[in-house]
Amino acid sequence: MKSLFIYLGSFLTICSISFYQSCQNSDHIECRMFTGLRIAPFDITAYPYKLLKDSDEVYAKKFAFSFESITGDTLCLSYPTKNILNCAYATRINSSNIFMKDSIQSIEIYSTTNFNAQYPAGSILNNLFTIPTLYTTMYSNSPNNTGFYQLITLDAVPLQSDFFKFFVRLKTKEGKVLTDSLPTIKINL
Repeated sequence: MKSLFIYLGSFLTICSISFYQSCQNSDHIECRMFTGLRIAPFDITAYPYKLLKDSDEVYAKKFAFSFESITGDTLCLSYPTKNILNCAYATRINSSNIFMKDSIQSIEIYSTTNFNAQYPAGSILNNLFTIPTLYTTMYSNSPNNTGFYQLITLDAVPLQSDFFKFFVRLKTKEGKVLTDSLPTIKINL
Protein backbone atom coordinates (compact mmCIF):
# COMPACT_ATOMS: atom_id res chain seq x y z
CA MET A 1 0.00 0.00 0.00
CA LYS A 2 2.87 2.35 0.85
CA SER A 3 4.47 1.80 -2.56
CA LEU A 4 1.13 2.66 -4.23
CA PHE A 5 1.10 6.04 -2.48
CA ILE A 6 4.73 6.65 -3.46
CA TYR A 7 3.96 5.75 -7.10
CA LEU A 8 0.84 7.96 -7.12
CA GLY A 9 2.73 10.86 -5.52
CA SER A 10 5.55 10.59 -8.06
CA PHE A 11 3.08 10.46 -10.93
CA LEU A 12 1.26 13.58 -9.70
CA THR A 13 4.55 15.42 -9.23
CA ILE A 14 5.66 14.62 -12.79
CA CYS A 15 2.27 15.71 -14.16
CA SER A 16 2.44 18.97 -12.21
CA ILE A 17 5.93 19.75 -13.50
CA SER A 18 4.89 18.95 -17.08
CA PHE A 19 1.82 21.15 -16.80
CA TYR A 20 3.86 24.00 -15.30
CA GLN A 21 6.45 23.75 -18.07
CA SER A 22 3.77 23.67 -20.77
CA CYS A 23 2.48 27.00 -19.46
CA GLN A 24 5.95 28.53 -19.13
CA ASN A 25 7.01 28.43 -22.77
CA SER A 26 8.05 31.22 -25.11
CA ASP A 27 4.43 31.94 -26.09
CA HIS A 28 3.86 33.63 -22.72
CA ILE A 29 3.71 37.35 -22.17
CA GLU A 30 3.03 39.56 -19.18
CA CYS A 31 -0.59 40.59 -19.04
CA ARG A 32 -2.94 42.17 -16.53
CA MET A 33 -5.93 40.84 -14.65
CA PHE A 34 -8.46 42.53 -12.39
CA THR A 35 -7.53 42.47 -8.69
CA GLY A 36 -9.69 45.21 -7.19
CA LEU A 37 -12.04 48.13 -7.59
CA ARG A 38 -11.86 51.70 -6.29
CA ILE A 39 -14.64 54.33 -6.45
CA ALA A 40 -14.70 57.91 -5.17
CA PRO A 41 -17.59 60.47 -5.08
CA PHE A 42 -17.40 63.94 -6.65
CA ASP A 43 -19.36 67.18 -6.91
CA ILE A 44 -19.00 68.11 -10.60
CA THR A 45 -20.42 71.64 -10.27
CA ALA A 46 -17.07 73.20 -11.24
CA TYR A 47 -13.75 71.94 -12.53
CA PRO A 48 -11.61 70.65 -10.89
CA TYR A 49 -14.20 68.36 -9.34
CA LYS A 50 -14.58 68.44 -5.56
CA LEU A 51 -13.94 65.12 -3.82
CA LEU A 52 -16.80 64.40 -1.39
CA LYS A 53 -16.37 63.06 2.13
CA ASP A 54 -18.75 61.27 4.46
CA SER A 55 -21.92 63.36 5.13
CA ASP A 56 -21.14 65.94 2.41
CA GLU A 57 -24.06 67.28 0.35
CA VAL A 58 -24.42 67.55 -3.42
CA TYR A 59 -27.23 68.24 -5.89
CA ALA A 60 -28.40 65.09 -7.67
CA LYS A 61 -27.53 66.31 -11.17
CA LYS A 62 -24.04 67.33 -9.97
CA PHE A 63 -23.20 63.98 -8.35
CA ALA A 64 -20.72 61.61 -9.98
CA PHE A 65 -18.18 59.05 -8.93
CA SER A 66 -14.97 57.81 -10.43
CA PHE A 67 -14.68 54.15 -11.28
CA GLU A 68 -11.23 52.62 -11.32
CA SER A 69 -10.42 48.95 -11.77
CA ILE A 70 -7.17 47.85 -10.19
CA THR A 71 -5.07 45.35 -12.12
CA GLY A 72 -2.11 43.13 -11.37
CA ASP A 73 0.41 41.37 -13.60
CA THR A 74 0.28 37.68 -14.52
CA LEU A 75 1.48 35.43 -17.36
CA CYS A 76 -0.76 34.65 -20.34
CA LEU A 77 -0.46 33.02 -23.74
CA SER A 78 -0.26 35.62 -26.47
CA TYR A 79 -1.17 33.41 -29.41
CA PRO A 80 -3.15 30.17 -29.70
CA THR A 81 -1.04 27.02 -29.65
CA LYS A 82 -1.89 23.34 -29.64
CA ASN A 83 -1.15 23.03 -25.91
CA ILE A 84 -3.82 25.27 -24.37
CA LEU A 85 -4.34 23.16 -21.25
CA ASN A 86 -5.92 25.69 -18.86
CA CYS A 87 -3.58 28.53 -19.90
CA ALA A 88 -5.34 31.87 -20.33
CA TYR A 89 -4.99 33.89 -23.51
CA ALA A 90 -4.30 37.61 -23.39
CA THR A 91 -6.18 40.23 -25.37
CA ARG A 92 -4.17 43.16 -26.72
CA ILE A 93 -5.66 46.52 -25.75
CA ASN A 94 -5.88 48.75 -28.84
CA SER A 95 -2.42 49.28 -30.40
CA SER A 96 -0.59 49.48 -27.07
CA ASN A 97 1.58 46.77 -25.58
CA ILE A 98 -0.91 46.20 -22.77
CA PHE A 99 -2.56 42.78 -22.67
CA MET A 100 -5.57 41.85 -20.52
CA LYS A 101 -6.36 38.34 -19.26
CA ASP A 102 -9.97 39.15 -18.35
CA SER A 103 -12.72 41.56 -19.35
CA ILE A 104 -15.60 43.25 -17.57
CA GLN A 105 -18.89 41.41 -17.95
CA SER A 106 -21.16 43.71 -15.94
CA ILE A 107 -21.31 46.52 -13.43
CA GLU A 108 -24.12 47.02 -10.90
CA ILE A 109 -24.84 50.11 -8.79
CA TYR A 110 -27.15 49.88 -5.79
CA SER A 111 -27.92 51.76 -2.56
CA THR A 112 -29.08 50.97 0.97
CA THR A 113 -31.63 53.82 0.73
CA ASN A 114 -34.86 53.93 -1.29
CA PHE A 115 -34.23 56.13 -4.33
CA ASN A 116 -37.93 56.34 -5.23
CA ALA A 117 -40.96 54.02 -5.42
CA GLN A 118 -39.61 52.31 -8.53
CA TYR A 119 -36.12 51.80 -7.04
CA PRO A 120 -36.30 50.60 -3.41
CA ALA A 121 -33.18 49.98 -1.33
CA GLY A 122 -31.04 47.19 -2.76
CA SER A 123 -32.36 47.42 -6.33
CA ILE A 124 -29.99 47.90 -9.26
CA LEU A 125 -29.76 51.62 -10.11
CA ASN A 126 -27.85 51.39 -13.40
CA ASN A 127 -30.72 53.05 -15.34
CA LEU A 128 -30.30 56.19 -13.22
CA PHE A 129 -26.61 56.68 -14.09
CA THR A 130 -24.63 57.37 -17.25
CA ILE A 131 -22.19 54.50 -17.36
CA PRO A 132 -19.52 54.51 -20.10
CA THR A 133 -18.67 51.27 -21.88
CA LEU A 134 -16.41 49.49 -19.42
CA TYR A 135 -14.70 46.81 -21.49
CA THR A 136 -11.10 46.13 -22.39
CA THR A 137 -11.47 48.12 -25.62
CA MET A 138 -11.71 51.27 -23.46
CA TYR A 139 -8.54 50.57 -21.51
CA SER A 140 -6.70 53.68 -20.36
CA ASN A 141 -3.93 54.29 -17.89
CA SER A 142 -5.39 55.77 -14.75
CA PRO A 143 -3.50 58.15 -12.45
CA ASN A 144 -2.30 55.19 -10.35
CA ASN A 145 -1.24 53.09 -13.37
CA THR A 146 -3.96 50.56 -12.75
CA GLY A 147 -6.83 49.75 -15.11
CA PHE A 148 -9.94 51.52 -16.32
CA TYR A 149 -10.64 55.01 -15.02
CA GLN A 150 -14.07 56.44 -15.84
CA LEU A 151 -16.56 58.95 -14.41
CA ILE A 152 -20.12 57.72 -13.80
CA THR A 153 -22.76 60.47 -13.38
CA LEU A 154 -26.20 60.43 -11.75
CA ASP A 155 -28.92 61.46 -14.23
CA ALA A 156 -31.99 61.15 -11.98
CA VAL A 157 -33.34 63.00 -8.96
CA PRO A 158 -34.46 61.03 -5.89
CA LEU A 159 -37.98 61.29 -4.49
CA GLN A 160 -36.63 63.41 -1.63
CA SER A 161 -33.30 64.73 -0.35
CA ASP A 162 -31.71 61.97 1.68
CA PHE A 163 -28.42 60.31 2.67
CA PHE A 164 -27.31 57.61 0.24
CA LYS A 165 -24.60 54.98 0.48
CA PHE A 166 -23.90 53.64 -3.00
CA PHE A 167 -22.22 50.31 -3.73
CA VAL A 168 -20.67 49.08 -6.98
CA ARG A 169 -20.29 45.41 -7.91
CA LEU A 170 -18.12 44.47 -10.89
CA LYS A 171 -18.32 41.01 -12.48
CA THR A 172 -15.68 39.73 -14.91
CA LYS A 173 -15.86 37.03 -17.60
CA GLU A 174 -13.53 34.84 -15.52
CA GLY A 175 -16.04 34.90 -12.65
CA LYS A 176 -14.42 37.45 -10.35
CA VAL A 177 -16.75 39.68 -8.31
CA LEU A 178 -15.20 42.94 -7.07
CA THR A 179 -17.05 45.42 -4.85
CA ASP A 180 -16.50 48.84 -3.32
CA SER A 181 -18.69 51.45 -1.64
CA LEU A 182 -18.86 55.22 -1.43
CA PRO A 183 -19.08 57.18 1.80
CA THR A 184 -22.59 58.23 2.83
CA ILE A 185 -23.50 61.35 0.80
CA LYS A 186 -26.58 63.56 1.08
CA ILE A 187 -28.16 63.86 -2.37
CA ASN A 188 -30.31 67.01 -2.66
CA LEU A 189 -33.10 67.64 -5.17
